[in-house]
Amino acid sequence: MNRQTFKVRLVLVCISLLLLFNGCGKVQADPTAELPPATKVVLGFDVSVFSVEHPEQFPIATATGQAAAPELVVTGAVNPDISRTSR
Repeated sequence: MNRQTFKVRLVLVCISLLLLFNGCGKVQADPTAELPPATKVVLGFDVSVFSVEHPEQFPIATATGQAAAPELVVTGAVNPDISRTSR
């Protein structure tokens, strides 16, 4: 019986060490992966390439830029998680 408990303990120690060393890998963040794709400017666009059946249904509008602050306006509340506080 003593030999069997030794084997069980040895297996448990090996499994725990394997899990410990498996989780110790260093992950490097790639800041370029979070960037949006590069813009592609097409110069000399020919509008005669496209045609539609009823062009009066699609009025031409001018595109304008608008500066806006990055913010998120939502309803809700922010509360601390009291089960994860440190002492």
